[in-house]
Amino acid sequence: MRVGLEAWLSLLGAPRMTDEDLASMRSQVARLEEYAHTRDRGPYLEAALAFRSVCYAAADRPRLSATVALLFRRTSRYMILSLTD
Repeated sequence: MRVGLEAWLSLLGAPRMTDEDLASMRSQVARLEEYAHTRDRGPYLEAALAFRSVCYAAADRPRLSATVALLFRRTSRYMILSLTD
């Protein structure tokens, strides 16, 4: 369910993103790379959600974005398992 909602929010948000949104996402890539390099899984997942949330916010569906964030956090323990060595 979460994956489907994320895809839908991305489809709605991507065409509406501004240059500032894109710049924000670019700057967050450095954080993602840092956490990936140090294998700091918890902060990596939070940074991944923050990265995606920029696009979701552009979709202008705040309740749906909040639902996706909640589902992302609720499933993060399973995502951490998939990120193990």
